[in-house]
Amino acid sequence: MSVAKFSLTIGPPHAGWINITVRPSSGDELTLRTSYLSDAPGDLANAAAEIARLRGRLPEPIRFTWQDEPGAWEWMIETAGDALCIRILEYSIAFPHRTAPSREIAAFEVPAIRFCRCVLSAFHAVIQSIGEVQYHAKWRYAVPMGTLAKLQRCIAEWNEPPG
Repeated sequence: MSVAKFSLTIGPPHAGWINITVRPSSGDELTLRTSYLSDAPGDLANAAAEIARLRGRLPEPIRFTWQDEPGAWEWMIETAGDALCIRILEYSIAFPHRTAPSREIAAFEVPAIRFCRCVLSAFHAVIQSIGEVQYHAKWRYAVPMGTLAKLQRCIAEWNEPPG
C-alpha cells in the first residue's frame, strides 16, 4: 500500500441510490453505488467523526458495510502510524446471508486528518448542490448534521497548536 493523495465525493442521491467516489492517487477512481438499505454517507460521517475525535489513533479497526443489492461493500479502517490503512472488500451476495468477500477492490493509506477533511468537504459539496431537504427527500435519510458538526469541531481541535 502506498500513501495516497485521497479525495472523495458524494453524488446526489437518486431513486434510492447514491454514488460515493474514492480517488486514491495510488490507483484508479473507484465509484461505489450504494442502496438506501443502509445509510452509507451516514456511516462514512460517523467513521470520520470517530477518527477525528481520536485524532487518528484507533484502538480497534472501524468497519461498516454498504448495501449494493444483492452485494455489499465493506470498509475496514485501521491506524497505520499517522495514516489510516483503508481496505474495501466487495461481496457479491450480502443477503439474506453474506458470503465470503469476492475480492478486495481497494487498499490504500491516507493521512487520518486528510480523510476526515475530505469526508466533511464531500458532505458540504452535496449539501450545497441540492440542499438538506432534497437530500433527505431523495435519500430517505437526513443529512447527519450533528455528526458533521462534531466532525468539524474535532478537526478544528486537532489543528490547534498545543498550548
